[in-house]
Amino acid sequence: MNKIFCIAFITVAFGCIPEFQPYQEFVTIKLVQQADKQIILDLSMAMGTIENHVLRANHANDKDSVSFSRVVKYSMDDFSIGIDCAKLYNISDTTSIVWSNSDIWNIYSRKYDLTDTELLYKQVWNITFDEKSSNSDDIYDTYILSPNDELFTVMQKDYAMLEKFSEYYQQ
Repeated sequence: MNKIFCIAFITVAFGCIPEFQPYQEFVTIKLVQQADKQIILDLSMAMGTIENHVLRANHANDKDSVSFSRVVKYSMDDFSIGIDCAKLYNISDTTSIVWSNSDIWNIYSRKYDLTDTELLYKQVWNITFDEKSSNSDDIYDTYILSPNDELFTVMQKDYAMLEKFSEYYQQ
């Protein structure tokens, strides 16, 4: 009797679990230049593997963007698309700044007790995660980096750029 009860219970319990519906994940990264500087955003994207992408802006109000997407077929997918590392280079004066994946997550999630630098990062990074489409289960993540003059004051000298971007500095 107990065996029949257990089988009936398991059938009813697991029969109520909805079937996983595949969806698409979209990630867009935009670079919107606010100052009159020549900048490069070097992205290392985590998409199961690491892929590098470069965005450029050469003057104020210049924009560049890149988008990624993938179909999530299983509820236990082990990764999502995201920024592993973002390096912003100011070609005009050999300065740079680096944000890791955890830095970017902190910019998005922390709300209180922020340092002046963290507040500045919140001003220049506009991040939205898990925005759902109104007519599907698709997910949209957006990262918009809008460097301003204040950000350029906290960037550090990076003489390795002279070699990395030698084609620019030879001009």
